[in-house]
Amino acid sequence: MNEELLKKAKEAKSAEELIEMAKAEKLPVTDEQVREYFEKINASGELDDDELDAVAGGCGDSRHMRRMIHV
Repeated sequence: MNEELLKKAKEAKSAEELIEMAKAEKLPVTDEQVREYFEKINASGELDDDELDAVAGGCGDSRHMRRMIHV
């Protein structure tokens, strides 16, 4: 896979979007292979900017936060 395709693959928001990209590029892969690859490239455990924005602002209840810290 060339650098441009790899970058596009990493930007896919879902496995289905990546499957459509693979089909458009006529790549010789199965849907299952694409799903597995999507899971692999998105398994970093880090949040992307959209996910970070969704959780920004804290949990709102400091008692809840203390429970999370001590667990």
